[in-house]
Amino acid sequence: MSSYLSLIKKAMISNGFENIPIISLSPDDMNHREQPGFKINRLKALPISFFFFAMLFADSLA
Repeated sequence: MSSYLSLIKKAMISNGFENIPIISLSPDDMNHREQPGFKINRLKALPISFFFFAMLFADSLA
């Protein structure tokens, strides 16, 4: 499986944007690639994720 995240990070570093984190949503390796300076507070993200899944569910019913 190829990963474009490393290519994107390499391009960002070569263009002078080394301090900007690259964020990926993946259930497999959430803690595998930690980005310095970017932390997710899971308790604050929980209501947002419930809203997101509720919108997906409501859209599938409509």
